[in-house]
Amino acid sequence: MTVKSGKRHQAKLWMVAAGLMALGLLGGATNGNALAEDTYSALQLSPAPVQKKASTTATPSVSLPDDPAEAKSLPTEGELYGVVIKVEPSGQPASERPFSKPVQGVETLQTVTIRLETNPKTLNLKSNQIQVENVLGENPAYNIPLKPGARVLLHAEKDAKTAQWQFYLANRNRTPALMILGAITVMAIVLLGGAEVTKHAVLVALMLTGCYKALFPALLAGTTGPYWIFLMCGMFTILGTFIYQTPGSKAFSREQSVVILSTLGGLLILAAIMWVMGEITPLNGYSSEGLASLWHRSPHMDYWTLFMAGLLFAFQGFLFYLCWTLAQNRKDSELLSFWQRFDIVMLRGRRMMGPLISSLGLLFVGLFMPLLLQMEGTPTAQFVNLESTASIIAFAFSGGLTLMLTVPLTALIAGWRLSTKAHVERES
Repeated sequence: MTVKSGKRHQAKLWMVAAGLMALGLLGGATNGNALAEDTYSALQLSPAPVQKKASTTATPSVSLPDDPAEAKSLPTEGELYGVVIKVEPSGQPASERPFSKPVQGVETLQTVTIRLETNPKTLNLKSNQIQVENVLGENPAYNIPLKPGARVLLHAEKDAKTAQWQFYLANRNRTPALMILGAITVMAIVLLGGAEVTKHAVLVALMLTGCYKALFPALLAGTTGPYWIFLMCGMFTILGTFIYQTPGSKAFSREQSVVILSTLGGLLILAAIMWVMGEITPLNGYSSEGLASLWHRSPHMDYWTLFMAGLLFAFQGFLFYLCWTLAQNRKDSELLSFWQRFDIVMLRGRRMMGPLISSLGLLFVGLFMPLLLQMEGTPTAQFVNLESTASIIAFAFSGGLTLMLTVPLTALIAGWRLSTKAHVERES
């Protein structure tokens, strides 16, 4: 088999696998459409309520359609983007502002003039400029400091009595900056990483698409979530092994089988550890506020499966990298026995685990630094036993334990598949 035919063979395998994943996602999206509420693309509707105590607005007039059916079909709330033109102190006392409750401490009231970047026709506004009030208090959690040129996200809500639109400052518009950073990252992946890194990025994109189109609708309905987790983990692992396949080599080689079996075995170990933890002390991975928000969205949601999905997806990349590195048959010319191969893989694993565990630990420390800061002044027993804190600790410890146990598992599988007996059987 030539190199060109080997590359053509890999391309066919990727096309078939991508097609199967696309069919699965299409089926999941079709089943999940019944769970979604009707949305209006012009307004990018958001069902979640917005905290109005941070800001209030002036009310531009709006004309309603004459047809009652058309008026009923129009949206009543949504999100808009805008750019700050002018910020000036408001002459209205803070205690008299409408649609807002007073907060403790000193408040600064600002009148912000905003030019709308999106002006849907359904709003029928007379001008693309509006004025909103921005409240700056002592608590920085509710403050949105603004200056001319700042991009903001506005929440629009129609008053049921007056049929007029009210606008509220929801947050800064961080979308353009994130899109620029994402575009630069994609360019770096394609130009510097080459085909191999690009394929890994495509795998991550497929996983993210699968979460939104198939897994989340299934979890919200409390139905087939575990099946989608199994399918997505399996597809990621199998497709990932073909990225580094030598052109012209046979599909599903011995090294590939070691990686697939070891990675899936490690995921099963991780799932078993968390299942035992769940039986000993129930965990769901969410704070009280987060769990209440999810329950409000879907009372039938499978919270435990969502927590498990996040855990398995988070460590799948680490497990795949570990198993692939351990499975490399660097001494292919030497026919080694089962225990010789086992010892070699175990030695590699011990050398890798130190940097891998330390990198994983520092990653968790960096991600959860704000949560660790909350421990200051909080009794240790209360802090550790919080639902969110206990879930994070279990998340980190179970992942580290899984990585350690996956090393001997990979060594056993490599000894079975890459030993002298396996070579002899392959030649015969």
